[in-house]
Amino acid sequence: MDVPFPTIVEALLMLTVFEILREAGSRIPSNVGQAVSIVGALVLGQAAVDARIVSAPMVIVVGLTGITTLLNPKITGPLIIIRVLLLILAFLLGIYGYFLGLLGLVVHLMSLRSFGVSYMIGVGSIRPQDIKDTVIRVPWWDMYLRPVVIGARNMKRKSSKNKGHHR
Repeated sequence: MDVPFPTIVEALLMLTVFEILREAGSRIPSNVGQAVSIVGALVLGQAAVDARIVSAPMVIVVGLTGITTLLNPKITGPLIIIRVLLLILAFLLGIYGYFLGLLGLVVHLMSLRSFGVSYMIGVGSIRPQDIKDTVIRVPWWDMYLRPVVIGARNMKRKSSKNKGHHR
């Protein structure tokens, strides 16, 4: 399809429009806002493809990446910045830039600390007790020891008499 813009311009244009629609939809009360943003995205996407401003695959890709940011709405702001930075790195350096950006992101996350505890505390451990609360959330009554990497003096989370009882 003949599109007058390079792929990077298409992607940035579509990401900007999608974020504007998402923000507008979040500020309109109740479920009407979600419906307005979805219908607006469909109408604007179709109009942009018909006007040959963007290609149809770009609308699909930006739509999918935009929907995945809604999985955890509390971190939407940082995800927008990370997505744009990775897009620019991929544009400038290709697949090498994308993987370089991912590597930089992982290094940054591994270097973060909160109250002296690593932000990615359970990622590097292979002890079953340490990874119980990383990928899959296990029941609270099964997490009876604290992770070793935090260096706690008291390794037990709670006394054994309360094990299995709800409060």
